[in-house]
Amino acid sequence: MSAARNSAGSWFRTADGRRLGLEIALVIGAKILLLYALYVLFVAPQARVDTSAAALRARLTETPPVQAMP
Repeated sequence: MSAARNSAGSWFRTADGRRLGLEIALVIGAKILLLYALYVLFVAPQARVDTSAAALRARLTETPPVQAMP
């Protein structure tokens, strides 16, 4: 019985299999687009810390402010 099934080909070659494959591909594509949109809207516009050598040198060599004792 398994030999007859194997000779018929893959289940994904049937109409139902192609439809299922298309639906899965569309769902995965929609999720990728949604994740990209969320990244562009919420993560990308945030201010980035300046990590250039000059900025790091200035940050490390500045003296901390002195606070008066209460």
